[in-house]
Amino acid sequence: MYQALVPGAEIDIMLTKNDRIVVAFGAWAFLVLAVLTAFQNLSLEFYFAMIYIGLIIIVEAMGPYLVRPRWRVCLGMLVLAGSALFFVFLVIKTLYLYGESLF
Repeated sequence: MYQALVPGAEIDIMLTKNDRIVVAFGAWAFLVLAVLTAFQNLSLEFYFAMIYIGLIIIVEAMGPYLVRPRWRVCLGMLVLAGSALFFVFLVIKTLYLYGESLF
């Protein structure tokens, strides 16, 4: 799988589909962090929302279509927990923006 790192030697790295999903998500999370930092708009809520959307897109794009591996069941629970947390952030932000005018 891995070849020696000597000058002139080719590097042959084979990643499984699960490894590619983890690498793609890590790259997405770092890219979102870099962009938010560059625009000086770094907030926990916005960062969470962006990486959550990226997680859903990456998993659906790279996940298997015809079979359902065990890790997809755990991912469903993670998506459900993320949706609940996203809803809580949305309610908090709405109450902060509109405050007393909602009631």
